[in-house]
Order: sequence, then structure tokens, then C-alpha cells
Amino acid sequence: MTSSPDGPGDPRAADAFETGTRLAAAGRNEDAIAAFLEVTRLQPGHAETFYRIGLSLRALGQNPTAVTALDHAVRLSPRHSAAHRLLGEIHADAGRPAEALAAYRQAIIADPSARGAYVNAAQLLFQLGRDDSALALFDEAIAIPATDVYGDRTELLRAYLNKGLSLVQIGRFAEGLEALDTGLDGGWDHPLYYQHRALALSRLGRHQEALHSLTISQRLEPVARAVQQPTDNRPVGENPEKAILVVRKTERPDA
Repeated sequence: MTSSPDGPGDPRAADAFETGTRLAAAGRNEDAIAAFLEVTRLQPGHAETFYRIGLSLRALGQNPTAVTALDHAVRLSPRHSAAHRLLGEIHADAGRPAEALAAYRQAIIADPSARGAYVNAAQLLFQLGRDDSALALFDEAIAIPATDVYGDRTELLRAYLNKGLSLVQIGRFAEGLEALDTGLDGGWDHPLYYQHRALALSRLGRHQEALHSLTISQRLEPVARAVQQPTDNRPVGENPEKAILVVRKTERPDA
């Protein structure tokens, strides 16, 4: 079995880690957790294993237990950015914005190039009505130099698109349209983006283009409803299909 670069040094623990990784990728999260727990028995100080346990528990909806595993991961490795970010996502979903923002800050401190943590924090700040802080963080995310890390391009598109949504919602239509178009040019189609693009175009007096954008959104809606959120639990940054769309005003824009 090929050893993972993230895996533990103990050969038996490494085998169990690879087994757990394979089972998690197949959606067999309970079996994956059993394999990862064997790793913790053999090599209890391996932070990545506790992070993977947290991922699998999150996929199973066992968020309180996931938090326990992730807290242990970051105690073992305070610079484990992905574990901090996942903690932030769980806290945000549970309605704990202060804890979520603190976790995202730790993710950024641990890895200043962790673009997704900036985007998540910006989205949450926008939901909380802290528009200027949110937009500044979107810009920081966009300014991070691109890498060939799997998922980084997706996070860059997510930064542009959700910056665009935010700008349109606060009436900055020209800037919002520019950000949305940059993200959409990257190939990420979703009706929500085209609805907000239509609203921006309409407010800018470009009514024919607005109608075309709204038509695209209507065409995409059945596809968006049919596609389920991925159930795999690849590590953060390795799930490009899973966008986090944060909209403070949920009414459908009317072009």
C-alpha cells in the first residue's frame, strides 16, 4: 500500500490510515472512523488522523463529537489550518458566529494562503451585517497568489462570486457585476449568481442583458435542484463542487 504524505510514521498506523482514507472516500464513514481510531491507538499524537475523524463525524452529522476530535487535532498541531477551518464551518452552521470567526482567524494564522478560510469568514461577516470587513476579506482572498493546490482555483472563483453577491445586495451594482462576471467566466454556473447578475444589469439599465441572464438562471434551476450536495468528505480544499452560497437577503431578484 502506498503511504500517504499525511500519514503517520508507524507502518501499521500508516496502513490503518490509508484504509480509513479509502473508506471515507467511498462514503463508508463509520468504517473509516474505526480504522482511524486504530491509528490513534498506535500513534496517538497524529493530528491529521483526528482531523480525518472529524471529517467523517461531520459527514455523519455528529457535529458535537466532530468538534471534540477537531479540538484535539488543533491541540496536537496548532498550525493545522484545515482543522481550524472545519471547526469554523461547524460553529457557523450551529449559529455560533463568534466561535466560527475565531476558528477562521486561526486557520488564516496557521496558513495565510488558506483562501477558503478568508472566503468563509467574509461570508459570515456579511451575514452579520459587517459589510466593509466582509468585502475587505474577499479582496484579501482574491489577492492571494494562485497555487496549483487542488481546489485553490475553485476557492478563487468562490471569492469573486460571493463578493459579487454581496456587492449586488448592498446596491453596488457595477462592482458586483464585475465580480460576478469574473467568477462566471471561470465556468461555475449556479442560478443564484445569474439571478443577482440579472438584478445588477437591470439596475444599470441593461435590460436586454438582464433578461438573458434571468433566462439562464431559470434554465439552471432544475439542474441545481437535482444535484445533491456531495456526500464525500474529502479534506477541506478537495471538494470543488461544494460551494457555500451566503445570501443575506434571500428574496429572488426581479429583473
